[in-house]
Amino acid sequence: MGASSANVKDSKYKGLLISGGLDGYLIFWFMDPSRIESPNWSESDICHICSGPFFWNVRKMWNNMSVGVRQHHCRRCGHAVCDKCSPYRSNLPCMGFEKDVRICNQCFPLITDSDRRSLAISFDARHPVTCIRVEESLNLLLTVGKDRVIKVTTTNM
Repeated sequence: MGASSANVKDSKYKGLLISGGLDGYLIFWFMDPSRIESPNWSESDICHICSGPFFWNVRKMWNNMSVGVRQHHCRRCGHAVCDKCSPYRSNLPCMGFEKDVRICNQCFPLITDSDRRSLAISFDARHPVTCIRVEESLNLLLTVGKDRVIKVTTTNM
């Protein structure tokens, strides 16, 4: 049981999804804004940008007389890239990434300030959350931690 969520419907909290996880954060997601589906990750034996071989591509490493590198994926385009070709990190809330993720050299210049505008609010729950419950009539948010500690928070929204 690694995470929990509460989708609040037909209430003063309509349009919110509340999630929590073992990282100790509660995230209130605004569900009304449209989002872009993240791309599928491409599979490749070489970097999409520089064509350098990944470490399992022994033939290309031998032909190039080079050492292979680890494969990573750009979260914006999904291409398989090496670390050298994906040095950037950025949040992409429009794709569901509220925290910084790996972005390749080709995609980073295309990201705008509006692409980075947050679609959620996060709070430190100060314990790993395994269960969430919203008690609207009492204006309470209850969380249960991995250690079975129950925390009660007033919502006042």
